[in-house]
Amino acid sequence: MKTELAKNGEITKGYIFESKDVGGKGTTYHYYTFKVANTLYENHAANGEFSEKDSIYIVYDIQNPDKNWALKLLENDYPDQLQKNPNYLNLKNNEHLTRAKAY
Repeated sequence: MKTELAKNGEITKGYIFESKDVGGKGTTYHYYTFKVANTLYENHAANGEFSEKDSIYIVYDIQNPDKNWALKLLENDYPDQLQKNPNYLNLKNNEHLTRAKAY
């Protein structure tokens, strides 16, 4: 699923609404929500450098937004597949232009 999301997923912004330590091995779940076509979806990302109330990018399956993953985690694990995703490339180009204009 993650490989397919990295190659073909849509990207939107979401936010972390809760972070909670689970189990005894130091795992932290960061619960996030995002909206697609006026429907809210929720999921969680295990570990990662997230904090409550952070905004994050979410990659989701346009046919089934319940299939989703935090972009930051896909960037760590599937960088080559993301380079084939036009939505990701467009996002990166736009972020670069926005930062460049700020300086």
